[in-house]
Amino acid sequence: MEMNGKRIKVLLIEDNPGDVRLIREMLSEDSRNVFEIVHSDQLSKGLECLKGDGIDVILLDLGLPDSQGIDTLYAVLFNNNKIPIIVQTGLSDEELAIEAVKAGAQDYLIKRHINSYLLSRSIRYAIERKRIKEELRDSEERLKTLYQESPIPTFTWQKRGDDFYLIDFNLAAVRITGNNVCNYLDKSAESLYKNKPQILEDMRQCFTEHSVIRRDVVSKLFYPGKYLSVHYAFVSPDLIIVHADDQTDRKKAEEALQNSEAKYRFLTERMNDIVWTLNMNLQTTYVSPSVEKILGFTPEERMSQNVIDQITPSSLARIQKQLLDELQHEKKGYTDPNRSVKIEVEYYHKDGSVVWMENNVSGIRDKDGKVMGLLGLSRDITERKKAELMLSELERHLEEIILFFPDPTMIIDHQGKVTAWNYAMEELTGVKAEDMLGKGNYEYALPFYGERRPILIDIAIKQDGKIEGGYDFVTWHGNTISGENYITHLGSEKEYFQGSATALYNSRGEIIGAIESIRNITERKRMENLIKENERRLNFSIQTSEMGIWELNVLTGEAWRSLRHDQIFGYETLLPKWTYEMFIEHVIPEDRNDVDDKFHNALLAGTTWEFECNIRRRDGAIRWIWAKGNPAEYNDQGKLVIFNGFVQDITDRKQAEEKLRESEERYRELSIVDNLSQLYNSMYFYQQLKIEIERTNRYGQPLTLLLLDLDDFKKINDTYGHLEGDVILSRLGQVIKRCIRQTDSGYRYGGEEFTIIMPMSTDRDGAIMAERIRTEFKKEIFPIESSKKDIHMTVSIGLAQYRPQEDIKAFIHRVDQLMYQAKKNGKDRVCFES
Repeated sequence: MEMNGKRIKVLLIEDNPGDVRLIREMLSEDSRNVFEIVHSDQLSKGLECLKGDGIDVILLDLGLPDSQGIDTLYAVLFNNNKIPIIVQTGLSDEELAIEAVKAGAQDYLIKRHINSYLLSRSIRYAIERKRIKEELRDSEERLKTLYQESPIPTFTWQKRGDDFYLIDFNLAAVRITGNNVCNYLDKSAESLYKNKPQILEDMRQCFTEHSVIRRDVVSKLFYPGKYLSVHYAFVSPDLIIVHADDQTDRKKAEEALQNSEAKYRFLTERMNDIVWTLNMNLQTTYVSPSVEKILGFTPEERMSQNVIDQITPSSLARIQKQLLDELQHEKKGYTDPNRSVKIEVEYYHKDGSVVWMENNVSGIRDKDGKVMGLLGLSRDITERKKAELMLSELERHLEEIILFFPDPTMIIDHQGKVTAWNYAMEELTGVKAEDMLGKGNYEYALPFYGERRPILIDIAIKQDGKIEGGYDFVTWHGNTISGENYITHLGSEKEYFQGSATALYNSRGEIIGAIESIRNITERKRMENLIKENERRLNFSIQTSEMGIWELNVLTGEAWRSLRHDQIFGYETLLPKWTYEMFIEHVIPEDRNDVDDKFHNALLAGTTWEFECNIRRRDGAIRWIWAKGNPAEYNDQGKLVIFNGFVQDITDRKQAEEKLRESEERYRELSIVDNLSQLYNSMYFYQQLKIEIERTNRYGQPLTLLLLDLDDFKKINDTYGHLEGDVILSRLGQVIKRCIRQTDSGYRYGGEEFTIIMPMSTDRDGAIMAERIRTEFKKEIFPIESSKKDIHMTVSIGLAQYRPQEDIKAFIHRVDQLMYQAKKNGKDRVCFES
């Protein structure tokens, strides 16, 4: 096929010589294209011509000697449906023509209405529409194959209201679940995961935050009993794609293709043209009546519009720039005066929407060749633009899906060249995508094996199942090949990997490439090797542990136990039978109801049962135990069947805790009591005063504070020494403790200063207390060994009642000033506010 000045090969099936001659003449008038006509006057001869190569388009008469009507078209389509067909008929039967277009013809022409321009345009547009349709079909089939044939099990959920519904899954999902997933199609996540609300919460979080969420779960639906790594990924506008077994979703590409199928059909519909002329001020001077059908405006309305009201601002700017460039080239004589320029423009429809039009524009010239205006032919390409945008979006989505696969993934084409190398593969191999894309000759094997050699992805393309070494075993599941092997070139450690690969096909069933995903299963292999060792260790632990293990069958009431369990209850060997009732009988009566209530509440709620209590052993000894139980297994009706847990003798720990508590209490006493005076220390004074002030402010009760200071104490220390001074301080502490009430508290404030807090007491109560202490202390006799004489000591006391909402520092300062006033007034006295 040749277009835009090139050769187009036309098969003309027409029995009327006059019509044949007329069509030849019409096509010869086209100055831009060269048409080569192959003529057949019968349908059978025309079908023979189709067996050869090179036919670009078929002009088919529906009235032939050996075939009549729509059956003629069906016969051609049956033999070759890839070449575009234009039906031509002398019948003015529009219904027949429409039926032909619906059956597969690209266009239809009524013979008496055909002209050179219309015929040429119809041929070119039919070829273009057929080409676009084939490209779109190939693209759809390729994306569907990637999703359905992917080795990665993939599930698609759609948001409806506040819930999500399973709407699709691929063949890998059907295969790995043994068709189990088919039972849950169109089921809601809320109904399927009543016992696992976290799954629905993960879907909602993923949908709200547009994020990727990974969870490790144990499946009860799709993969009963298997441990899965699940990825949730949001896909606009309302989908959640779920990948299982560390595999990534390709559902988005397939879903987008399905949703776009109807839109793509528009590209195959008939295209319409608008003919128009503009003057050099870009004012419309003529427009064909077809403008009303395409853009909604009558010719008169269109001609009255300014150009800025006809097209979008971006299109106007593009037109003005191109027009200016063309005029400058025109002035310099660089261009062909008979040339036409193609430009795509966004036009406003009368309803406010935007219509894309492809414009072929040429100049209208005067007799001197000067451009006086513009002649244009506009074709609606809105659907093609939509299809191109959708195809671009689909390809971008497909690339994003592959890039963000959680498993390392690569794709090669049928020539063995890398076309995709995702982020996980970059991280695994340390090779960036830009350094790998486009490479062939087994370049992708180097990071894994250090040599160029076939790997699973190559076998998937060849479909022969033969691979030389390197894999412990290889298996086929349908079109998917899987294998496991050790790889040493990815790091210093030898690691075990599993790979899965499958071929990719186009719409014609031809292999166009392959995809392979890899996952590191070193940990899984290690765990498999550890299972037996762990089982052995578990049995050893059960036999030697100080903790007893039990498992209760809730339905029968009987329990399995370890030997240590029965020993805790005073039995040297395992009893033949043990029940919950036997256990509860061992609990002492004071604890029995509490333990029994907790047990039955745990059974009803399906929660943990944990407690400490006293039991009476078989020999009558009372022992402390700690026990804990958890729900372990439910039946198909959701009823708890197995409850298991541990029991431990904690008598020694309880005794140690009691001793520790007593020790802590003694330490606390030592930490807040002054050793010399046996009164509380200053740190505890501030704590208690703050508490009493808060109580006073809350309840409005009075509070009085006393501050005492020994008179001439420094002189005593200097004269007789600190030992004698300590005796005096100790004696004052004793006097204070004798004189204060039970509700009062005394403190050594610092040095020779003491304080007394009197809750619920006025300053008058404080004055009585202060006077009692002053007189009692003055009576005390202090023998001085070094001087062989006795001395007496006095104390000065200041006191005040707390004022509501007064700051604690201000309160203490006020009492302190009153104490110093007592000193100033002669010492050995009490001073308070009158």
